[in-house]
Amino acid sequence: MLSRLLSLVARRPVAAGLAVVCAAVTLAVAVFQAAGQAEYASFVSRLRTVAATAPSGGSRTLALEFRFRGKTRRVSVSVSEAYLRAVRGLPTEKVFYSEAGIRNRYVSTLVSDQASGPVVEGLARGMRALKQELRLDDDEYVELLACAVQSTRYGVPSWRIQLPAELLASGEGVCTGRSVLLASLLVHEGYDTVVWVFGNEHHVAVGVRGQGSGFHGSGYAYIETTRRAYVTDAAGAYAAAGQVAWAPQMISVGGSRRYGADIAAQFVTDRFERVRSRGSALSRFPVYARTAADPWRQCYAGLAVEHSAATDLERRMAASVDDRPAIFALLTASGLGR
Repeated sequence: MLSRLLSLVARRPVAAGLAVVCAAVTLAVAVFQAAGQAEYASFVSRLRTVAATAPSGGSRTLALEFRFRGKTRRVSVSVSEAYLRAVRGLPTEKVFYSEAGIRNRYVSTLVSDQASGPVVEGLARGMRALKQELRLDDDEYVELLACAVQSTRYGVPSWRIQLPAELLASGEGVCTGRSVLLASLLVHEGYDTVVWVFGNEHHVAVGVRGQGSGFHGSGYAYIETTRRAYVTDAAGAYAAAGQVAWAPQMISVGGSRRYGADIAAQFVTDRFERVRSRGSALSRFPVYARTAADPWRQCYAGLAVEHSAATDLERRMAASVDDRPAIFALLTASGLGR
């Protein structure tokens, strides 16, 4: 056998060399994948251990505090100090910072685990009470959940991913931890949810199944978690999936209910963007209206009035992110949506 191999190498050295390289690459990929699967299996085991942590060392109240419909709202949950310590010891670096195939499993497993856990269950109980108190429909409830998570302070980026208990304990988080929290809440409440991973921008966002075409034709309405924004508002570099080298990875994490207000929300978002752009384009005309010579002053005065109307509407829309139905009604009833 050895002599035949040596003879083949002698006769066709290039082909033999390529075969060796291919075999080495295949072996390296197999080893890499096996290592990734072993790390994932270890993560799942540790996740189960954390979930089974027995209460000890007292308890701690964790809360989400946020503005919604003109008032400060507060939803809290009590967790044991032992559980919080166990959560902090969980290695989560690989959840988002891993190869795309295994990342899918990490993210869906983590969200599913948190959606059925005590922290998200406690928060959801409080959120449902708020929904009933405010008489919100199912679509407004999605907006309530989004607003609550968006209102947390922005933290310091880290390779380690915060679990909901950690984020609530610190009162701050970045896109990864915030998206895990929101996705877990949405899945717990039954909404068809995805997590988007923007590899180029090192960003993560959430999506909920809607009635329309959704973000980049996906069927899911985009939810930004790092700032107060309307559902579907994907403005900014993070959302430019069609303008970067790679489109975001979409990871399904569960649920079946739809967000039925996505078309109305997209209408509001589109109008908001047009108003912002119009206000910016007209920003110099108030000065021109005061300083220009006739006959230009009168023309500039009209544009200055238009600038004032655009910026007033922009401020009102920015202040009403938590009341999409009211803004939609204003735009459609008054003709401002044109």
